[in-house]
Amino acid sequence: MEDIVQRVFAIIFAVLVFFLMPLYMTFEKRDDISYALALKITTNFVNTVKAKGYLTADMYTDFVSELGATDNTYEVKLQHVAKTYNPVINVYEIKTNKLIDTLDYKIYEEQFLKCLDGKQKQLVAKGFNGSSTYKTEDYKFELSYKAADIIYNEKQIMEFLGQEVSETKPKYFGLTTDQYKKIKQQNIPYKPVNFITEDKDPIYTMAVGDEFNVIIRNTNVTFATVMFDALTFSGMTSDVPRVYINYGGIIKNEEYKEIAM
Repeated sequence: MEDIVQRVFAIIFAVLVFFLMPLYMTFEKRDDISYALALKITTNFVNTVKAKGYLTADMYTDFVSELGATDNTYEVKLQHVAKTYNPVINVYEIKTNKLIDTLDYKIYEEQFLKCLDGKQKQLVAKGFNGSSTYKTEDYKFELSYKAADIIYNEKQIMEFLGQEVSETKPKYFGLTTDQYKKIKQQNIPYKPVNFITEDKDPIYTMAVGDEFNVIIRNTNVTFATVMFDALTFSGMTSDVPRVYINYGGIIKNEEYKEIAM
């Protein structure tokens, strides 16, 4: 009886060692190749966007199509962190040179300019510290800028790229490149599409210093995962992605501004 049991275990062990394990290693190697290929595709895509400073629907479609060559399905997340610098008025106490308050320049611009010109002796404002009256004899005002980040996700970016150009959309047709450079971009930037494309597809532009990040993770269960769960009698690894890549960087150029009309 013991010989039969030993033979059964020997057969099972032989099957595991000489058949299932090599098969598992083959699928594991396949996942490694898929990861390496997806990493290369993602880094190339992000580096292209960083170098150009913009994203088009065709660029995104090509990126997703290339990922399909890895035989996996992916969840793709995009993130654009736009750097903004909003003008503010810093209020300093003259005696101590201490910063007392910070005011929104857009709201108090008129009063601020009048105080600088001597046409007004006080500035009545509601700053971050509450309502106050600042007399020019006791306080001085300086124009400064407050940095802030505006984050756009893949939903906002893809909705922008999928929109249709119409007469109600903000366009800057007829401007020279130098004139366009002076335009202040607000919210999601809308690039005048006739600068680059003839089919009038929207182009999502970014500024130098902004951040662009891409995260991809496979959503399918690979053969290596199935075999690992079967060999270890575990079903816990099916939710763990075999391909997870988080790659991004700083926008280095605004190539769309260099293209002549």
